[in-house]
Amino acid sequence: MNFSLDSVGKRVACARKYRSLTQQELADRAGIAQSSLASLEAGRNKGSRSLVSLAKALDVPAEWLDSGHNHEQIMALLRGDLHQIPSAAEQSVQRMLKSAAPGERSTAYLRSDTVPKATEPSIGLKLLAWTARSLLDPDTAYKQHLEQQRRFQWPFPHSSRAFLLRATRNFGIPRFHEDDFLLIEPDAPIEAGRNVVVVRGDDEILLGRVIDSPNGLVLLASPDESNEELHAIDSNIRVVGVIISRLHRM
Repeated sequence: MNFSLDSVGKRVACARKYRSLTQQELADRAGIAQSSLASLEAGRNKGSRSLVSLAKALDVPAEWLDSGHNHEQIMALLRGDLHQIPSAAEQSVQRMLKSAAPGERSTAYLRSDTVPKATEPSIGLKLLAWTARSLLDPDTAYKQHLEQQRRFQWPFPHSSRAFLLRATRNFGIPRFHEDDFLLIEPDAPIEAGRNVVVVRGDDEILLGRVIDSPNGLVLLASPDESNEELHAIDSNIRVVGVIISRLHRM
């Protein structure tokens, strides 16, 4: 098939024909009128309200229908040359990593015993979901598709069990920003002065700094940038790992 795909309507028509669908069949799948689809393909309207439903019915990204983004990949997918393309979320992560800059590194990063040596060459880091279930059992969670099934390269040294987290909000202690990428080492020693990620109770995720106290090590956290909290590191606080480094958006 040879199409000039310089409009939304032409891209919809192209994908529809590769999917071997009539206009009526696609309209039924997308929940729109056949006349509306015909008008869109003919260029008489932009059909912006129906792009998401059309993309779902055609199994293509709505971003491609709207702008032609990743055109070569989508055409390869339609031709059957590709079985899977990165999701919009995965593409967003890749773009963010490409535009990121090295951020502050934990003082723990300077310690030779902080980063356990990898026993095998790195194949990239897993990006875990911001859920207690994922953090408490990352290997199982990853296999069960709770996270994006892709791995990302990282500019700093790390062990084979290290993983990435993306901060979901701003934090005061340690000072991280929403969408920062954090490198977590689950096997690094827990010592005073190190920044860590923990799960409190059943499902609350906290970032904080380990400090000394007369009663032993405690966690200093500031989850909302204004209030500081002290938590005893006990059976109710499970340390997931040490935050070794981060990337932040430019």
